[in-house]
Amino acid sequence: MKDRFKPVISSLNPSSDRFDNDHHNKIDEKRNGLFRSIQSKMSMRKLNERNKKQKKIITTNQNYNK
Repeated sequence: MKDRFKPVISSLNPSSDRFDNDHHNKIDEKRNGLFRSIQSKMSMRKLNERNKKQKKIITTNQNYNK
């Protein structure tokens, strides 16, 4: 029975696991960075749209007051 489990244990190399974890962490960081940049672009767009709407409201009020 013991002989059957030996190759499995020898194949579990801690250094390779560490590399995999680092690799996945780097991929996650890139993904998060992309997501953050997309989020900031979206929020900038929303802010710009909101500013345009506010400007339109201001101009219509000015026209109404004249």
